[in-house]
Amino acid sequence: MGNLPMFRGVWLQLQDIRRRVQALWGDRHLRDPEGNGRPPPWRKALEEWPKTPLSPHRDAPLRGGGGGPPPDPGGVAREEGSMIVSHLARMIHRTLQNLPPGINPEEHPVLGPVVTQVRLHLGGRLPQTEDEWEEALARLLAEIVVAGWDRYRAPGVAQLDEHRAVGSFNGPGGLYTVEASSRREAYMEARREWVYRLLTQG
Repeated sequence: MGNLPMFRGVWLQLQDIRRRVQALWGDRHLRDPEGNGRPPPWRKALEEWPKTPLSPHRDAPLRGGGGGPPPDPGGVAREEGSMIVSHLARMIHRTLQNLPPGINPEEHPVLGPVVTQVRLHLGGRLPQTEDEWEEALARLLAEIVVAGWDRYRAPGVAQLDEHRAVGSFNGPGGLYTVEASSRREAYMEARREWVYRLLTQG
């Protein structure tokens, strides 16, 4: 699978497979479940997997100039979530840089509401660099999740029988339940929907 063209859709599916396999094999210590401290068989293959997805847009300059890939200190690959926040921060920063003089960023027809929320979250100021925008967006999203956790509490999970579990929460959008084949899967699905609703309805 590591030899497939790593377009983003393929790459994301492989990351999901990796996480599931590592969870089943007890990846925390990279040991074979049969003992003896042996590395699991997927470990060697994983070393050859691409660390980031291919993207026709990743290195393309944004409208208004500039370009090149975002910095990646130490060559460490970023996870999907941080990549999205990084690209959003880059887009917002460069778009605002290219606004005509005298234009209020908060009046931008698309980015205005985001700019306003960030300004309020930072106590009245706006980020001045891509890195500052990235941190501001990430912390704003984190604050939304933390506030939702405090208001609605985290999802719960219950075992129905040997092969069925149910995850649930009562939060934005009302009561939600999901059934799965394991407690872990049920809890994961409930958390996924919980965070989605916090970010879109909370």
